[in-house]
Amino acid sequence: MKGKLEDRWTVIVYARDRKSPAWIQAHTGFSWPFVLRWYGRTNADDVKRPGRKPLVNSRTRATIKRKMEGKERRSTRSTAREVNLSRETVRLTARRRMGLKPYHKPRQPLLTDVHRARRLAFARSYAKQDWRSVVFTDEKIFPLFTKSNSKNDVVWAKSTAAVPPAQRVAKSIGVMVWGGISWRGKLELIRLEGKVDAAKYNTILVAGCENANELFGGDDWLWQQDGAPTHTAAANQRHLLDNGINFITKTEWPPNSPDINVIENLWAIITDKVSPRRAKTKDELWRFVQEEWNAIPLETVRSLIDSASKRLAIVRRERGGWTGY
Repeated sequence: MKGKLEDRWTVIVYARDRKSPAWIQAHTGFSWPFVLRWYGRTNADDVKRPGRKPLVNSRTRATIKRKMEGKERRSTRSTAREVNLSRETVRLTARRRMGLKPYHKPRQPLLTDVHRARRLAFARSYAKQDWRSVVFTDEKIFPLFTKSNSKNDVVWAKSTAAVPPAQRVAKSIGVMVWGGISWRGKLELIRLEGKVDAAKYNTILVAGCENANELFGGDDWLWQQDGAPTHTAAANQRHLLDNGINFITKTEWPPNSPDINVIENLWAIITDKVSPRRAKTKDELWRFVQEEWNAIPLETVRSLIDSASKRLAIVRRERGGWTGY
């Protein structure tokens, strides 16, 4: 639509001679948009027209950033009122111009001074530990019916009669499993039924340690377990000692420290993969968990194992604080 310089002047000159746009188009063969663009102009320079002034200038952007970034309970609605802009303008400015996104606070256990001291002592004591020789273990409950996010779980319909009900169970049910991981690979996943007491955990301990011995093939390795009462029961601690198995003792492993146990992240990965499959029975859920556990590549497991030293470095730097993992 810019056209050649001489064509622009042709339109301008004809317009000065009081020729109509229709007459100019008919006698030149130029397109109608081209004629209208240059009709009545005083020169043929293609100068950009000044656009609309932006709603949000640099000062306003700085104000929005100051009010929103890192602030708790700060909504786009309240910010919009304070800067005299629409909520949508504030939202788009925060997202597109400043790269801000709304996040939910990550949940983490409350750390008391005692917890911090224990975590720091552990991080210092195991600063030089070769984590590739450690077997990380833990239990996990996978719920059969996952609770949906009510904010996103909406149905567009003409009436409530056309909206299917959300299923609800009176008591949460699911499948509890035990697993272990190491640099050498994953231990065999074990399904747990009923209450897990010290005696039942002892059978898990025996099977898990045998599996670990097979993985390490005679090389030294270290058994990790958290401070759950079934783990720290005298009979189970004695089993490890009597069988010459090196392990992190109940007085060493710090309480409220799932962020240090790398298998917790693997449970989260499996949960994300199992939940969308929507198991209908506990047996089907168990099968899905097994399939996803077996499908986790060794590279993923090794990446988690190698993060152990980084986690403890953060604990030392934060004086026993949370790692963010």
